[in-house]
Amino acid sequence: MRADLRIALGLLALLPACGGDASPGPGAPLEVVTGAVTSLGTAAGVVTEEGVVAFLGLPYAEPPVGALRFAPPVAVRSWPSGLDASAFGPACPQPPAEFGYVYTRQDEDCLRLNVWTPSADGARRPVMVWVHGGAFAYEGTEDPFYSGARLAARGQLVVVSIEYRLGALGFTQLEGVDGSGNAAILDERLALEWVRDHVASFGGDPEDVTLFGQSAGGMAVAALLGMPGGSELVDKAIVQANVASLIRPWEAARAVTGELVAALGLADESDLRDVPVADLLAAQAALGDGSFGPTFDGSVFPVAPMRAVELGSAAHVPILTGTTRDEARGWLPRVPFLRSPLFVPAIPIALLELLTDALAPGVTPAQAIETYQRANPTLPPNLVSMAIGTDALFRLPILHLAESQLAFEPGAVFVYRFDWVPPSPQHAGIDMGARHAAEVGFVLDTTDGWPGCYGPGGESVPRALVEQMMDAWIAFARTGDPSVRGGLSWPAYDTVRRPTMVFGADGPSPTTSVVADPGGDTRALWIPSRLALGRDG
Repeated sequence: MRADLRIALGLLALLPACGGDASPGPGAPLEVVTGAVTSLGTAAGVVTEEGVVAFLGLPYAEPPVGALRFAPPVAVRSWPSGLDASAFGPACPQPPAEFGYVYTRQDEDCLRLNVWTPSADGARRPVMVWVHGGAFAYEGTEDPFYSGARLAARGQLVVVSIEYRLGALGFTQLEGVDGSGNAAILDERLALEWVRDHVASFGGDPEDVTLFGQSAGGMAVAALLGMPGGSELVDKAIVQANVASLIRPWEAARAVTGELVAALGLADESDLRDVPVADLLAAQAALGDGSFGPTFDGSVFPVAPMRAVELGSAAHVPILTGTTRDEARGWLPRVPFLRSPLFVPAIPIALLELLTDALAPGVTPAQAIETYQRANPTLPPNLVSMAIGTDALFRLPILHLAESQLAFEPGAVFVYRFDWVPPSPQHAGIDMGARHAAEVGFVLDTTDGWPGCYGPGGESVPRALVEQMMDAWIAFARTGDPSVRGGLSWPAYDTVRRPTMVFGADGPSPTTSVVADPGGDTRALWIPSRLALGRDG
């Protein structure tokens, strides 16, 4: 595998997963109701404390087991009579994590989705489909941090969240099994097809679908925009933190399959279908989470997804995209030596050396470091290095997505940066800044679902900023423009002024404002298209 790609994937896999404890959190059920009649059968959901109806654990695919392990998903044909949709389905199998929500129920039969709706009636409400993050190896929709109840209630729209296969189960490329290296992405596409075919039964409009996700979820959103048959299912897209730039060449994916077979002591890769899932997860952990992810296979992705977007694969799709200010500081709790302020850590320096061809003409790694130091005069060297990592792996690829889409949707591309700094009591003593995933709890109004980031109950969170961001995301889902009447006036992005909505707060009051080209001096160091690793496969 190319060294730069595996290092970058490994770094992203180190970012802490989101989520909190096992408390009921947002969307706690109050009563069971019979609510939806579909062509698959009927489903009984639950009314939540927010006053919306939640239909949880709805199967959208046949169990991906036996011959279907690693293979593309197969759409479910019917549900059991009177499907009980009052509880989440199991999480997809994943290794134990030192962080985030603990999923006590895991099963390979995990391809379920959840729907929160004001009413399962004949109304045609905008639909928002959420793809969770977790480095393509962790997390799931049961996490209270990912509840769609409050967003659905505030926006009077339908919110859907989906489970998809993770790690080796989602991305093992088998010889002769077309699509196997992208099974997880195909899961997500099939879930979008389910939305197209069935969301009307839950009060949603199948012709008004906004796909949104963060971290690996953002990568998945961008990948779907660059996949044949993916962007056709999406009317608007919100890409938070990551784009589909870290895609594995087919040969690299095949090499990982060989390593997996060897780690398990198997005679042939066909035996992988019979390995107990616990053994498979142990082997996955030994190889490293960064070994698994989307694959440039020439089939699911005939063109690498970011290149496809450049060529217009999502020409009809308005896009809202952005990052937190300090995305890369999510590495600090996981890599102790990165926390030392006495020297510039080796990983970002190595990254700069690997990405020399992505620097603007005449810019050397040493000059780039000097520019970052000037731009961040109050930061110690290790946090300056984190700023380099934020730009190289998050901000500049995001800006490349925005710039690529401007050729097709001028006036319908919007960029943000999230600057509010959570207290992060889980990592007391570490300057986490405006960390990776910090904006997610604001968009979904679930800050009480991640006490390690926002504090117990989210009590220090500025409510006005939560409402401001929710309303912007809701407005975008409704109109393709995140401007809010009587609130935010959010200009579309362009490559002259580069207007960016910077979300922040001072105490309880938002300080949100439009800033022209924030961080422009460091942005100018890079050629953004060359930071789209895997752009050409």
